[in-house]
Amino acid sequence: MLFAVLEQHLAMLADAVEKACYESQGANIETIAGAVVKAYLNARMAQSEISPALYLIAMELDARKLIELATRRSEEAIETLLSSASDGRFTDPYVIAQTITAVIFGTVPAFCMRVMPHAASVEAEKQLTVMFRSYLAASCNAA
Repeated sequence: MLFAVLEQHLAMLADAVEKACYESQGANIETIAGAVVKAYLNARMAQSEISPALYLIAMELDARKLIELATRRSEEAIETLLSSASDGRFTDPYVIAQTITAVIFGTVPAFCMRVMPHAASVEAEKQLTVMFRSYLAASCNAA
């Protein structure tokens, strides 16, 4: 049962990232960064009560394949989105997508391991968006 709940949770995260990427096709890098961060954090916070428990048991359940599937889906969606950026081109959008996905699926959960008050979640979203915008701007060749 826990495995099914974890599978559903990871699929929800990947769905949210894919949807944001699809809806942001052709946007500028500032919008792209904000869309990915917002989608992921909103999906995480929607299940903030169970997310920490799911991540703690994920390794015990040997959920590597589930995590890999969710991250691969997110990487592909982000790569496609980056390739459509209206204000520049990326030399290797796949590597950039992998990096962003590693951050949101690897580092960001540390922010969410406890239920954050609304003000803290707003600030976390702001800071992550600044970080991703800066990374994309530094990795982008202007159009």
